[in-house]
Amino acid sequence: MLCSLSGEVEITKHQPNRILHIRDLGMSYAYNMKSEEPNSVILTLNYTTTMKYQVLITDEQDAKVAGKRRAVYLRPFLLFWLNSLFAEVIFLAVGVFIMTGTRDLVYKVLWTLVFCPLGMGGAMGGLINCFIVDHYYGKKAAHSAGILALLVLSSCNYLCYNLDRHFGWFGASEHPWWFHWRYPMIWAVGYFNGLLLFTDKGQERLARMGL
Repeated sequence: MLCSLSGEVEITKHQPNRILHIRDLGMSYAYNMKSEEPNSVILTLNYTTTMKYQVLITDEQDAKVAGKRRAVYLRPFLLFWLNSLFAEVIFLAVGVFIMTGTRDLVYKVLWTLVFCPLGMGGAMGGLINCFIVDHYYGKKAAHSAGILALLVLSSCNYLCYNLDRHFGWFGASEHPWWFHWRYPMIWAVGYFNGLLLFTDKGQERLARMGL
């Protein structure tokens, strides 16, 4: 970012017609003194400096725009976190009331209601922001979100399946299809979230929901 500045510098015991360099506040100036007066002289400088950072928000209007824009990047995480939390509540209920009871209940709760929603929501939110937001819109973006969800969340589900075969908390060994039927559902959730995120009607619905 280029920034034009002005300032005054007082020079004493100067040498006429000599180019001097002064370093002040990390910026360099060059000027040519033409005065023949033996006393001090005040020179007015105009200089340009290159900032080593980018100013993202510069005034109140930019702050309002940035506040609205922030929702675009938060929505993918919030949607997938909420969807994951809803699904994990169901899986926890089935695991407790049908599969294995209340054995190791604390670990089951931490796994389903804390780590899985945060991990899946964070992963999908970050990947969608990187590869879809500001790149695609409409049905193409929705299909991309569905495919991305299928790749990422299916891998997570398969990992959980193999971990549960070791821990035995959610019936993976006795009821493997309780895990494997989820793959079509994962794609459907990703596609539906993509429609909410990347279509006009979907964004209107999210706005009404307060997201």
